[in-house]
Amino acid sequence: RPLASATILKAGHRPSPYTMYPQKGKPLMAQHFSRIGGTPRSVWGYVTMYEIHRETIPHSGYYMTWDLEDVDIACDKGPDPSNPRSCAIRITQGESCSTPDIAPLYVSAERLRNPWDFVGYTAVQGLHVVVARSTGVPVLTGTDSPQALDKSVIVFDHAGNPIACALLDFAN
Repeated sequence: RPLASATILKAGHRPSPYTMYPQKGKPLMAQHFSRIGGTPRSVWGYVTMYEIHRETIPHSGYYMTWDLEDVDIACDKGPDPSNPRSCAIRITQGESCSTPDIAPLYVSAERLRNPWDFVGYTAVQGLHVVVARSTGVPVLTGTDSPQALDKSVIVFDHAGNPIACALLDFAN
């Protein structure tokens, strides 16, 4: 399965035909990840989302940026193409990390496929930790920031098991 490409956005640069701006002047951010299930690792870092409004079609969504530590080293070659949750990062319909709902957040009537099936990370062994970083990944979900507020962000391992969860809130 193809993955969303990561584009580094320079200050003042906006890829056409998108306009990029945060909701109410602030992006949404998930941090303070908690472990899910019996996973021995604690994922550290953040996921930030800037709302997209595309002028040429009625689909909305987000630019996502993440900087995560202690992700699954088995994701060093990227996701398993036969498993849509392998090495994935998803915004879900859930509003709790104690009993996470892994159903992805998107408007199915507007999308032919689940847009989250194309969002994954590749792990890199750092000096002391395994890291995953990406900037400006577009995800057209048909939703906007108010619909994503307080939803859970789930990080998955190479086997497609959820390993970490955090809730979205407005960034400080």
